[in-house]
Amino acid sequence: MGSPCWGAPARAHAPRLKRISRPEGTIPCHTIRGTSADGHKGPELTHVALRRTLAAATLPNSRGNLGGWITSTHSVKLGAMMPPSNPPPDNLHALLDFLETLE
Repeated sequence: MGSPCWGAPARAHAPRLKRISRPEGTIPCHTIRGTSADGHKGPELTHVALRRTLAAATLPNSRGNLGGWITSTHSVKLGAMMPPSNPPPDNLHALLDFLETLE
């Protein structure tokens, strides 16, 4: 049985997330309980939508800030371990839609 975060809204994004996340790096680096994402390099994202801040409390948690953090990591926080990512806009929006369901 999966985590409560892996409910109907998150399941709706699962097929697209599986197609886009490997090239974008999410699954290999982060854990999301109740999914196949079991990486340990980055922080756990199971309840990322409930967090008040992102990037080690550098940014308030909002869709815009999360997108900026994913695409411009090092301009937000120098020395961040997360590699830069430049996903196509549709993939970024699908990833953000999914991450916003992780409560």
